[in-house]
Amino acid sequence: AEPGKLLKLNYKASNNLAAVEKEFYTSKAIYDLGLSTPEMIEIVKVGNGFGFLCQQIKDKRSLSSLSAYNPQNIKKWADILAEEGKKLHAIKATGSEYIPSMKEKLLVAARETRLLKGKKKEDLIAFAESMEDAPNLVHGDFQFGNLIVAAGVPYWIDLGEATHGNPMFDLGYFYLLTNIFCTQKRVREITHMTPTEMQ
Repeated sequence: AEPGKLLKLNYKASNNLAAVEKEFYTSKAIYDLGLSTPEMIEIVKVGNGFGFLCQQIKDKRSLSSLSAYNPQNIKKWADILAEEGKKLHAIKATGSEYIPSMKEKLLVAARETRLLKGKKKEDLIAFAESMEDAPNLVHGDFQFGNLIVAAGVPYWIDLGEATHGNPMFDLGYFYLLTNIFCTQKRVREITHMTPTEMQ
């Protein structure tokens, strides 16, 4: 990539242009709403796949990396995550074709899932239908690894699953990640943290 630009490749989705476009345009829409996040530049073809160029944040460290190497300061990083989370959730994100409704997304998933049947599936659909279709921005992957800091400035990254809805979706996801799924190897690799540190 050129100086000042970062090339992002998602190897699982690199052959799927629609998936790359989804993350690119969702992130761009959120940047335009004023959230502190790297600026999107352009989608590029890389070999037989696709990726995108975005603003390179120099000397960045994720909160998960900072927590792993400075566990004595975990409360400090958690306070930063909470404060920046409040700012993210305060943003009104309706009106963009690239930031869908979490309620609608959940309804589609509930109706199409094969993991639940009968009353359990009916209860999930009823719950989704009863939800308020809130305007607040929801990250979709709210965790220590997706908030980076450079020169004291925080930036949110990996916004491809963002929606608008109730911020409790982010908090619920964060709880599941740090208290239920924290023993999984993949989660430990992503967060750079032990289950004890996550909890």
